[in-house]
Amino acid sequence: MTMRLIEHIEEKLNLGLMAQQCASGDIRFSHAARLVEIVLKDAGAEVTADEIYSGMFSGDDVSVSDVIEVVGLILSAVFPETKKKAPSASKKPKRKT
Repeated sequence: MTMRLIEHIEEKLNLGLMAQQCASGDIRFSHAARLVEIVLKDAGAEVTADEIYSGMFSGDDVSVSDVIEVVGLILSAVFPETKKKAPSASKKPKRKT
């Protein structure tokens, strides 16, 4: 995930709002289709949001949870978890006296 791609996505969609919606299970299928389109096009695919949206309802039983999972995976690349530093072995905890 590059800054260029993130900026391109944010020109079309509100990623913070999508993350909130995804967490609450209230995702918009049209927004999910647009997000997937942008990411796939960046990877070189020739696809449209209309094709993706249509594919969601083509009889393959795509559920809301499936859409949330895909969007969640993309969002996890946009908003990676911060890594917590392990305590340094050279730093000893202070003793209370």
